[in-house]
Amino acid sequence: MEQVKDFVDRLREMNGDEIRSVVFPPGVDEYMKDRVLAGDVETVAFMHRLAWIFGMQTGQAAAQSQSTSATPQRRIEA
Repeated sequence: MEQVKDFVDRLREMNGDEIRSVVFPPGVDEYMKDRVLAGDVETVAFMHRLAWIFGMQTGQAAAQSQSTSATPQRRIEA
């Protein structure tokens, strides 16, 4: 667990301003606060997993985009 804490602390230090500047749709912050205060770990974990999956998919799409754009297109020659 200490490794996770260190990782999050490092990311917060490096990217905190950018992350804090992200604006959620109305009600999201209040909903999250309500779930945390209610001890609803299942919902908070579910939302975290969604964010993790979306981030991974975005990273994979970016990597694919870079690898395909760097590959020269094959031409058919007659």
